[in-house]
Amino acid sequence: MLSPPVARRRVARSLRDMRRQAGLTLELAASKLDLARSGLHRLESGISVANVHVARSMMDLYDQYAPDLLDMIRAARRRGWWQDYRVPNRDYLGWEAGAAAVHEVAVVRLPELLQTEVYARELLAGRDELIDEIKTRRIRQQRLDDSDRPLAFTVVLDEAALRNCVGEPSVMRRQLAHVIECGDRANVRVRVLPSSTGARVRTAGFRLLEFDHPDDSPVMFADCVHATVREDGSERVAETRQVFEAVASAALSEEDSIAFIRDLSRELYPSARPTTAGSFSVQNRSFGGLSRSSSLVNTK
Repeated sequence: MLSPPVARRRVARSLRDMRRQAGLTLELAASKLDLARSGLHRLESGISVANVHVARSMMDLYDQYAPDLLDMIRAARRRGWWQDYRVPNRDYLGWEAGAAAVHEVAVVRLPELLQTEVYARELLAGRDELIDEIKTRRIRQQRLDDSDRPLAFTVVLDEAALRNCVGEPSVMRRQLAHVIECGDRANVRVRVLPSSTGARVRTAGFRLLEFDHPDDSPVMFADCVHATVREDGSERVAETRQVFEAVASAALSEEDSIAFIRDLSRELYPSARPTTAGSFSVQNRSFGGLSRSSSLVNTK
């Protein structure tokens, strides 16, 4: 099922393409549809979502029939599961829910898709929306275990994110053990960028989302102090892809990264006895033929 923001973008693109193929200007089409020019522009930009009645009028005016358009409109107007929770990044959650792959550079803290519940609680302590944040992380992490449509997740972890202590040493010990376990999944790739790499390839943290439909271009999200900024312009996204490839190329291989995390955990958080990860959901499974070669960066 289409995620609402992904469906919204497809609807906007379809409406815009139909009008252009009909040879009508924005002003003329809006006039014939009894809409304000700004109103039609908002529909074609994805700022607003058309209802099925307006869409039928458009198909009549443009003399075109788009069989999937009405279903896409219904999907775009559907309420997403994330809207039931008080979390500050609901826009991102909607896009992630529709993504086929996420490529992340984590600089300060470990990625939310790999966080244990104990680590997340320590990280979010004092927030009013703590419980909702925990619940949404749990739901999102289920995509990593989804045998029908697993989320392909590739992350480059800056060494600083591994060293930044959250909570007691036991919390970090379990958290790093969980990252190692997640790295065994067929659809998860963990790479480490050691501090010895230097500043030349370092960057701020970001996430690049890709989708399984060829017409759905990637979307980039960058976390700022008080908000998460989305960028889906082709030029900026292309630049982000190049940055990710450069950072990933400078990072350790997957095998060396796991060894690095294991050694770092022993150095910083030694334990007399082994511990379990204590995660939301830890399963080492095979995912429907999903190959490690399917991700953005070739690690060989």
